[in-house]
Amino acid sequence: MSDPISEVEALKQDVERLSAFIARLDHRRRQLGLSERGTALKAGLSPSQIRTMRRQWLVGKQRGVSIRTVAHLAQALGTTPEWLISGTGREESLEPQQGSGSRGLRLAGAVGAGFWVEDGTDVQDPQFAPVPADPRYSPQHQSAYEVRGTSADRFARPGDFLVVVDRKAAGLPLRSGDIIIVTQVRGDVREVTARRFQGTAPNCALRFESTEARYGGQPLFFADLEQTSVILGGIVVGVYRPL
Repeated sequence: MSDPISEVEALKQDVERLSAFIARLDHRRRQLGLSERGTALKAGLSPSQIRTMRRQWLVGKQRGVSIRTVAHLAQALGTTPEWLISGTGREESLEPQQGSGSRGLRLAGAVGAGFWVEDGTDVQDPQFAPVPADPRYSPQHQSAYEVRGTSADRFARPGDFLVVVDRKAAGLPLRSGDIIIVTQVRGDVREVTARRFQGTAPNCALRFESTEARYGGQPLFFADLEQTSVILGGIVVGVYRPL
């Protein structure tokens, strides 16, 4: 059962974040001498989208902005998505460089128990999420995963992004207690989840971090499964929560 006080506090925080987002958007467009309409058109949005967003926010009908809209606005305003969302990082964007992370982290996919999707590892057109890289690691070794469902709700809620480091590329050891990306493959479909790694591979347990009873049963024991059907991926080093 949800806590009404927690829900009210979460709503209040969302409203405050959106208010700050709109303020930074206005600050940036005025620096560039752009109107709301001009900014929207430059971002490839409908001419009235910014005005509508502001009106909806004022009457309490809008609590956030889509990732795609943030990315388009940041590009139009010559800034970075992370600055526009949270006020951190550079206000003025640098020219995009290969692997610099200036477009945000590469969106590697989604994580969530029960979501089986066709294998798309050979996608040629990579997508990017406006998620800032963890400064402790090289941006080239990081990617983002969107959270679906509640199988990881002890540390991330639906719509959050997990910041994941490629442990092999970064030379990171896999340690008991790490949260890692786990992929199970069945024929042409795969399920990607985030689980707590306990023990030492191959004698290790992979547990969900969820408050829901349906995910609190027996853990996945790596040694009991065919090695080719389970892939232990990168390490989760952070959670990013957009507006």
